Amino acid sequence: MKILMSGASGFIGKRLCESLYKDQHELTALTRSTNTLAPINHLLASIHQWNGSVVPDPDHVLKDCDVIINLVGESIRGYWTSKKRDMLRTSRLSATRALVTAVNELRGYEPMLISASAIGYYGDRGEEILSEQSAQGNSFLSELTTDWEEEAMRLNNASNKVVLLRLGVVLGSGGGLVAGLKPIYNMGLGGTLGKGNQWWSWIHIDDVIGVIKFVISQKLSGPVNLVSPNPERQKAFSEKFAKLLGRRTIFELPAFVIKIASGGVSEEILSSRNVVPVKLLENEYKFVHPNLEDALAAL
Repeated sequence: MKILMSGASGFIGKRLCESLYKDQHELTALTRSTNTLAPINHLLASIHQWNGSVVPDPDHVLKDCDVIINLVGESIRGYWTSKKRDMLRTSRLSATRALVTAVNELRGYEPMLISASAIGYYGDRGEEILSEQSAQGNSFLSELTTDWEEEAMRLNNASNKVVLLRLGVVLGSGGGLVAGLKPIYNMGLGGTLGKGNQWWSWIHIDDVIGVIKFVISQKLSGPVNLVSPNPERQKAFSEKFAKLLGRRTIFELPAFVIKIASGGVSEEILSSRNVVPVKLLENEYKFVHPNLEDALAAL
């Protein structure tokens, strides 16, 4: 197939390009800076520079594309100042709106759109078990992901053509949560965050790639919870991560300290989301790393 990707230079995008290239798909990338794609240039049939808000020469860029994969978005890491929040929204909404608008203006062209989202959609839900049918939450991230998904659903025949990837905490070497935690734990500073009983719904990078390829082959649509079937409470997650590194978890950081130190991103750290990948299980996707111990050992 011919596949167009935005966000190909990111943590997930690079791994996905490598896998799709091995499967002999033709890959085209949209990027703000061609320099960021240097490590994967050899995997790409063509590269088109854009500003994240207008697709250049859509007749040419989108021609004959079977699938569009939209992974664009400013990282949530960092202190959430008003400027940061604006960047989080603009980077996601503008890019998605531009892709959907360009497709809709090309008559008779109906590719599959796979658009990134996040389990932040559900907000802080305590012990509630969350499926794709669960209602949205009430937080900044909930509002952001809801608006983000609505932009994707503007695609013509969206009910059959759009997949919304509600990503959980992604585990992978060289990026994701592990890249942020490993230095902290290696210094012996890992531990319980807040009460530690909040659910962390995670997924290994191998399964992120596997699921994206799965939804293409199975022609799935609608929201898909991109998480392992076995979420962990934060304290248990911390203990297993520390054990693998040969470290102890002796520190306990109260919620108010985390909120002061990390600002808005504390919403991600302290929120509890017990998310279940119902659609993937119903369609019999076989997880490569369904259990945390195996997923961490694989890293």
